[in-house]
This record gives sequence, structure tokens and C-alpha cells, in this order.
Amino acid sequence: MSAAVYFFGDSFVAGFGDPTAQGWVGRVQAVAPPGLEFVAVNRGVPGATSVEALRDWQDAAERLMLEDVERSGVVFSFGTNDVIQGMPPGQTCETLGNALAIAAGVGMPALVVGPPPIGDLPDAERRLATLSGDLALICAVNGIPYIETHDVLTADTAWRAEAAIGDGSHPQSGGYEELANLVIEDGFFDWLAGVMGDEGKES
Repeated sequence: MSAAVYFFGDSFVAGFGDPTAQGWVGRVQAVAPPGLEFVAVNRGVPGATSVEALRDWQDAAERLMLEDVERSGVVFSFGTNDVIQGMPPGQTCETLGNALAIAAGVGMPALVVGPPPIGDLPDAERRLATLSGDLALICAVNGIPYIETHDVLTADTAWRAEAAIGDGSHPQSGGYEELANLVIEDGFFDWLAGVMGDEGKES
């Protein structure tokens, strides 16, 4: 029986701009090792703020409370649209805290993937880098794994290059491949093994 992992967030979660339509979520799912296969339920919505992602998660969690959520986990990744729209960073942090509290209440392990860079908006980019650190602190306080993506992808990467020749923010397949590799290297499957319990540990 495969695990189920729910992904909530923005256009980067949805894989916007990827001609293969896989994004980073689909790429991570495609290379799951034997025994750690999972069903990805991608609820990424282009343009979504953290508040909108939380609302979607609240609706889903209400339904999940009536189901067996064993071997299920949830991944949150948002913040870019909060910065672009001028949302106070404290509100984004509070929203993440609420999302994590709901996950704990439902009994689903959570993981957070930090927001990637948006190189076409320098001022927003600086605020996003700070927000990424704030979100990491929220996760540390709550004992939740946090995968930082901003600093790594800000370097001379396919993410940055592809975004520059596109809409300024979203990469194509090469950038999403980089992000998927980063998520994997920073412990996604270790986290997933914990979600799956004894069966995952045996894989």
C-alpha cells in the first residue's frame, strides 16, 4: 500500500512553467525508491498566498479527519505571493503555525519546503530571503523538518537561468529538476520513511 502525501502551496508547487507538467512534486514522486512509493495529491494553486493555501488545507483536513490518515503526510510550501502582495511576514509565520497545528491535530506528519527565489523583483527577493529564515525558525520550534531552497537556487543555477528567459520567476524543466533534487537531498525520503512507519524503515 502506497503512502499518500498532500502538497499545499502556490505555483511552484503546481509546477507552473514546466513543459513536462511534472514540476518538482512529480519528479520527486517519479524517483521514489522501492518501498517508499507514494501517491502525490498536488493542491498547489498558482497565485495562492499562505492564507489561501491554509484555507484549502483546512477544508481538506476536515474531510481527512473522517478517514484513515495512517501512512499519510502533508507538505507546505508558500510565501512568495505573500511577499509580492505585501503581507506582513508575521502573518505568514502565523499561518504556517496554524497549518502545522492542524496537521498535528489530524495526526499527519508535516514537512515544509521553503520558498524559492523570484529574481525579477529585487526588493521582494530580499524580503523573501528573510521570510525563508523566519519560516525555518517556526519549523525548528515545532520540530518540523524544513528544506531551505532560496539560497541554493539563488546561485548560478538552471532555476535562475530559465526564470530569466521566461516570466522572471518560474523556471522550466531544468529548474524544477534542480528543486526536486534539492528536496530529495535534504531528506524528503527520510521524512517519508517516518510517515510510513515500520514498513518505510524496512525499505
